[in-house]
Amino acid sequence: MIKTVYISEIPYHYNVNTGEITTSKESLLNDQNQPLPINLKQDYQEYSPQLQISLTDACNLNCTYCSFRARVHSDNKPVNMPIERAKESVKFFYEEYKDSIEYARVDFGLAGEPLLMRKYHNELTEFVRNEFKETNAKIIWTGTNTTNGTIFLKKESENLIGPPMDISCDGPQKVHDTFRRYTNDRGTYRDLESVIKRILKKYPSIGVSAVLTAENPDFIEIFHHLFEVLGFRNIYMKPVNVTHDIDYGLNPQTLTTFKESYSSLINYILTQEPEKILAYLQSFDSQDFFMRFFYRILWNSKQVFRCGAGKSGVYVDTNGKLYPCAHFIGKSGWDIGDIYNGFDEKKRDEYRDLHVDKREPCKSCWAKYLCGGGCYYQAVLANGSISSPDETKCDLVRHLSHEAIRLFISLRINHPQVLNALNNTFYISNNYLSSNSSENYIPKSYLAKASQNIKVDLTTKTVGSLKSFNHLDLDITLTRSGEIIFNYHSEMIDLIESFDIWLLSLETEGFSISEILNSNIQTKGTWINGRRGEDKLLSIINNEEKPVRKIPYKKYGETSIERSSVLFEKNRLCIRLPIRSIMNDTQVGFNITLNLNDQGTIPLIRYEPFCLLNLNQHGNLITQGGEFNSIDQSAELISQKPIEDSISIHRFQSVRVNVC
Repeated sequence: MIKTVYISEIPYHYNVNTGEITTSKESLLNDQNQPLPINLKQDYQEYSPQLQISLTDACNLNCTYCSFRARVHSDNKPVNMPIERAKESVKFFYEEYKDSIEYARVDFGLAGEPLLMRKYHNELTEFVRNEFKETNAKIIWTGTNTTNGTIFLKKESENLIGPPMDISCDGPQKVHDTFRRYTNDRGTYRDLESVIKRILKKYPSIGVSAVLTAENPDFIEIFHHLFEVLGFRNIYMKPVNVTHDIDYGLNPQTLTTFKESYSSLINYILTQEPEKILAYLQSFDSQDFFMRFFYRILWNSKQVFRCGAGKSGVYVDTNGKLYPCAHFIGKSGWDIGDIYNGFDEKKRDEYRDLHVDKREPCKSCWAKYLCGGGCYYQAVLANGSISSPDETKCDLVRHLSHEAIRLFISLRINHPQVLNALNNTFYISNNYLSSNSSENYIPKSYLAKASQNIKVDLTTKTVGSLKSFNHLDLDITLTRSGEIIFNYHSEMIDLIESFDIWLLSLETEGFSISEILNSNIQTKGTWINGRRGEDKLLSIINNEEKPVRKIPYKKYGETSIERSSVLFEKNRLCIRLPIRSIMNDTQVGFNITLNLNDQGTIPLIRYEPFCLLNLNQHGNLITQGGEFNSIDQSAELISQKPIEDSISIHRFQSVRVNVC
């Protein structure tokens, strides 16, 4: 299936099956209907399954569009969940995932304001730690992921918030206060603004979640306020989920408003200077409701399900009933079991059958693999059934998919440097298509012994920055005494603020496909940091008792590495690491990333998480294989894989991220 897109009167073709975008029909694959294969070796599973414990339905706000307000006493459930029921929920989650879990999230609430029940958080965190300490779980994040922020008006409460949490804010005061008000009907913006400014000074990476409505259709103003006025650099915006009879929601009458508002925002971004375009695009969370489609195009992703609702994860209301996802929590008639009797598998099968190639109208839609089938909760609001998508939302998704293609092509033609600087995905060998997600991954890139002192050219490796190095070379030496030496050469060394080294013992630890999918690969291996003003390398230490990592994150500890050294000079950065005293294995996974003074980075390995390093070889080393092999770059082909015989990790469907 081909979707033809016209931009500036130039036709571009989008191959639905392959995700290929071309400038002429001749550039299309020989068989236009031949889909690029994906991995579907097992049942749908999130790579970080969630336990969402709704500890309370209470909230200090009375937001107009909040769907949970009407469910506070539904099915005679209590407002607050008893602590023993919360622990039973953890036990149920443990029984469901104890044999397969590697990474997971335990979230302490969503229906109400989670921090109103913070007295239970530490007790539950320790309970989770004790339940899972004898399993193979590597990391279980526990805590609150979203808050309305007003609980932090007192400075002594600030230790309750930090990355990776989100604060809810809908934009400037007139927009925010339209719907987000206290129970006494007073607007919340002024209080929230003071909290945000304090929190962002301490945690610049804290996220913001904004709800978009037809009542406030100036999406440019909303984004500008979140980015320029408040200073957020992790922005998630999404249309409100309400029934079609709500005049400020997405419905047939307001559809054009939402379309035009999104298109105006995209046009606004594209009219900026390249540096600002990059800054704006990078400020969006990759799962922002528009940017998810852009990144699926950029990363050649393929969504055969909308999300994990009903198929993966455990979502519990204060009564102990189980629901398909967080949005359904407490909605009468839509439970799929309870923590005492388990899941109703017949009800879960209804969600497992929602594959886009097996249902109408999805299988006939050109945007099906960008969308995945539409939100099941919104389908219920619109049609009372999960099997019939909300056609109005479908129309908006097709529009946003079209706009994402337009943005992608515009950048490729007018600002290719911006497109190249955006965050990339990892690529894995086609051989892994027949693998299970738990299989250990071996990269294609490796460090090999060089016959002479050959430098690695990193000039085009920059991510997240448009700063251009005239040249940036690296030579690597591994000595017989077990010391690895990095010498970076450039006239612009002063742009480098710090660097990170990642080492992974492949023989004893290994690294699986599902761990590549995990958005926090830093949770494994040995992390080492070096920075200006420090003459030794620092080993980063997580002092938390495994497997739990508490949200908000605690600051990691640091310890100096003996016999290491860091030397910043005018045109050279020299790093010396006694790698043999740190790593016991011969086969090591390795990467090193430079951190620039404008938040950009320059990794040695960009399209794989690491390369192979054999510690038994000595002398000068050179990068080979993987992204370092030359690939014929066709001017006609807009999408191009950076590694031969590889696929985007986002086509590995056995484990997925759950997206709201």
